[in-house]
Amino acid sequence: MSGTVFVVDQDAHLAKLVSSVVVPAGFSVSTFTCGRAALQGVQDEMPLLVIVGEKNDQTDGVGWIAKLREKERRLPVAFVAAKWREPEFYRVLREELNVALVAHRPLKPSILKIQLADLLTVAPITHSDLPTPEMPVPYPSGNGDSGLGPGLEKWRRAFVASIPGRMEKLGGLLTAISITEDRQKTLQDALIVAHNLKGTSLSWGFSDLGDTAGRIEEVLKKSDTKNGGAPSPLEDTAALFFLLNEYAHTLTGDDAEPTIQDETRDVASDKAHILVVGDAILPYGETMQKSGIGVEMIHTSYGCAIADAGKVALDAALIEISQNQDTESSFNLARQLRDLHGYENLPLAFIVPNKDSQLLEGSARAHAGGSLVIERPMDSAIVDKVIGKLLSLAEGGRFRVMVVDDDPDMSSLLCRCLGQFGIFAISLNDPLQVSAVLNEFNPDLLLLDVLMPGMTGFEVCKKLRQTDRWRDLPIIFLTAQTDLASRITAYEAGADDYLPKPVINVELLTRVKARLEKARELKERSERDLLTGLLMRRPFSEQSNSLISEAQRHGFEFTVALLDVDHFKKVNDTYGHDAGDLVLAMVGKLLRKRFRVEDLRGRWGGEEFILAFRHENIETMKRALTRVLEELKSIEFNAGDSKFSVSFSAGLSCYPIDGKNLHGLVQVADRRLYLAKNRGRSVVVTEG
Repeated sequence: MSGTVFVVDQDAHLAKLVSSVVVPAGFSVSTFTCGRAALQGVQDEMPLLVIVGEKNDQTDGVGWIAKLREKERRLPVAFVAAKWREPEFYRVLREELNVALVAHRPLKPSILKIQLADLLTVAPITHSDLPTPEMPVPYPSGNGDSGLGPGLEKWRRAFVASIPGRMEKLGGLLTAISITEDRQKTLQDALIVAHNLKGTSLSWGFSDLGDTAGRIEEVLKKSDTKNGGAPSPLEDTAALFFLLNEYAHTLTGDDAEPTIQDETRDVASDKAHILVVGDAILPYGETMQKSGIGVEMIHTSYGCAIADAGKVALDAALIEISQNQDTESSFNLARQLRDLHGYENLPLAFIVPNKDSQLLEGSARAHAGGSLVIERPMDSAIVDKVIGKLLSLAEGGRFRVMVVDDDPDMSSLLCRCLGQFGIFAISLNDPLQVSAVLNEFNPDLLLLDVLMPGMTGFEVCKKLRQTDRWRDLPIIFLTAQTDLASRITAYEAGADDYLPKPVINVELLTRVKARLEKARELKERSERDLLTGLLMRRPFSEQSNSLISEAQRHGFEFTVALLDVDHFKKVNDTYGHDAGDLVLAMVGKLLRKRFRVEDLRGRWGGEEFILAFRHENIETMKRALTRVLEELKSIEFNAGDSKFSVSFSAGLSCYPIDGKNLHGLVQVADRRLYLAKNRGRSVVVTEG
């Protein structure tokens, strides 16, 4: 792939960020600060894509796009906005100026990479060319032609290998229905097995097998008195099961294609890039492939780490600490990585020779942002688990989807489909575990099957909609139940969309991506303070309450910090409100870059900020927050001809010693903040 991407903007940082994303993929970048020169460049060299910022030397970005559209309507254009606007602004961009993508600062490399992937095609594509939920999508043809590409071949073979076990289980249940005392439960179990076999078979393109399983499902439904059906003879299932067995044998018998999984590693279209700093050569395992995401380890040295971090959009970094090395230099490198543009929320882990407390001094590690510590020696399973955890922590990075389906083959298929387009997806086969896994994984979207043992998808959805944290989580139902009553029940339960099985790659991706992009846009607007980039009070409280519930279940402690910028009113009165806004923005930026990705950071109101550090005690966080205080005091602010610096005061409290709910923890932290001010400010207080 080759071609040129134009960047039209006064800000050199935008061109640098775009280059870090598209150059490794084989594209070149041409930068224009002059609008007139950019228009001439389009005439001289038709680019694949134009990325336009708010301002250039001649006009604003929207005006420049309007001039471009006078001569060129189909050229893909992305607009980078400096702030959120009214709905009419976006309507004009999308409908009148045919802008394919609107992104908002601050840009994150991992998100931008996914967003630009759809636009960087040799033949320009407009929105009218893309499939929509209302447009028909071609289904796989033939018996066994999945239509999903060679990257999924071994997963299709794995499903074929599972068919004999499924047939044995279904046959046993069908036989037991007429002789067991608990007829209703046995019928329900058989219904679920037939339902799963139908949906997964059809999704892989095995139409004869899927259709016949569906016919068995219908007979079982008519006999299900629990759901209002009248008892009916089940003799028909015997003939249908015989036919089902014949179709299964054509796939798994002696004349069928081999079902041995090949050892070649799938190549996803968008890999996760992990920077590994030091001498460690990490073993690569297969666990991460279950999520659908390919992994590329970028091994580098301490001296080259910063330069290599700018060559590709990173998803996470692992830094090795050795016995003979200055530990502080490792923490400094971690902080330097998080200081890079777009990497404020880069998940980090440290590799150590053993769990030596001297190498892992808690406050320094917390301040540097280390979420995990890996002890040598490491096997591939440990490495895969660490990488999976780091990717799940990446706030605002690649999209995260959780698939809940009791059929492991179906959930694996869905994860692989999403993973090939850069979406990090994990599967869960037990609906009873949804709440616990949601709190840990924090997905952007939930794909939910309807018919599952223990708890139906409808029941899971209703339960989630009753909780503050998950009431707005996008939920798409995936099911072979396509009747009107099922669709109505899905929406009444709180679903956002409804996708019938068999699931086809193109339609699945179109619906999921549309929901993800819309949800993230709304979430950023409703949860983030525009000036500081931190959580606002309500979402911080909701996430803190989830943290408290988790701490209660698992018995760990955590620390809450309430801090206040010292003499902030004096800053506003002396240097103006613009200078005050600059101070608040800098404090927000500093808090985002420091500490771990999973720690909570919020703007509590005015010049007050609040933080929550999971699994960390109060003394460790006192030292870590003192480090941030010293950093802030060293920053010089400019206000016209004047220069000034600021500090903050902070009070800390610890769960469960100082309180067992957020209100109590904040009260104690606020009391200690008041003591900090009485002691002369610029201090962190943990007692009193």
